[in-house]
Amino acid sequence: MRKLCLLAAFAVFAVQVMTAGGDNTQAVEPGIDTMPPVLTMQSLPCGVREFTATETRNIPDPPRATPNERDQVERGIQSIRLALDPQAQNIKLTLINPTTFPKDPKVTSATFQVALIDASKGGSCVVEVRDWNNNLTTRQITIGAATPTLSAAAINVGLIKVGQNGQGTLTVTNNTGAPLVITSITLANGTRFAVTAGGGSVTIPAGGTHTIAFSYTPIIGSEAGDSDVLTVATACGDVTCALSGTGGVSRISTTDALTFDETRADYEDCTPAPGPTEITITNTGNEAMNITGWTFNNRVLRSCWYPTAPVVAAGASVTINVCFKRVNSWCSNGQCDLR
Repeated sequence: MRKLCLLAAFAVFAVQVMTAGGDNTQAVEPGIDTMPPVLTMQSLPCGVREFTATETRNIPDPPRATPNERDQVERGIQSIRLALDPQAQNIKLTLINPTTFPKDPKVTSATFQVALIDASKGGSCVVEVRDWNNNLTTRQITIGAATPTLSAAAINVGLIKVGQNGQGTLTVTNNTGAPLVITSITLANGTRFAVTAGGGSVTIPAGGTHTIAFSYTPIIGSEAGDSDVLTVATACGDVTCALSGTGGVSRISTTDALTFDETRADYEDCTPAPGPTEITITNTGNEAMNITGWTFNNRVLRSCWYPTAPVVAAGASVTINVCFKRVNSWCSNGQCDLR
């Protein structure tokens, strides 16, 4: 009889623990929990990482109504947080479902997201998920900048001759692990620059690229230069590229007049005087100038020396020597037309 009483007392002790004050008791859950929570992850747009934490590894599964001493029985999720050491950099954690973790009823599945605070910069952190038996799962997370990157912050198409078109391309790269939607591609001005290909809404696959082509059409007034700003808009943030170009213009300046003082009708004078002794042709523009020829509107004038089809560089000059031969006793005038 005494032996049976001792066994009964031991059985009671197995399911009750006295508190320090000796007045209250806490039930000891049957079974054991040695397995930490399980984490799975998927990448969402804009660098967001969505995690699911589960506590469902019961052995046997489902658990017995009264588990045995060595049965694996999950205790449920206790907390989800960013680790304090190392400290998170440019990262925020958001609990999705649920947002609290009671011990009873226990939480066996929880969804949360880790995202960048500033999408234009990368970030890193360590996530800690703990169950009610203090089993801990950690995950190191590194996220690159979510906003797309451009192949150049500024593009200068250079000197483009008026009447011609300059061309350029810009490459957009999706740095995230999910598709990136470009919602629009716009120009701030759109007068001299135009998007010729790759505009509009487009989806760039994870880690992929997209090419935008543009043109530059200068006018006479573009000699001082043109500029515009191309903006690529996405849900993850906008990026811009400064565009610039200069219109190439040839501007001609010549000697105003030549004066010949020869009075004899049978003599050809090739040394004008007083004043300039030759026609000087100057290119005052910023683009090379091709002179294809010239003509005189009076037969008393002719060119006696000249360069053949000269190309006059910007800021440079060429000269033409002119001779005069009278055909009568009257004063003669003539004009030289350049082309």
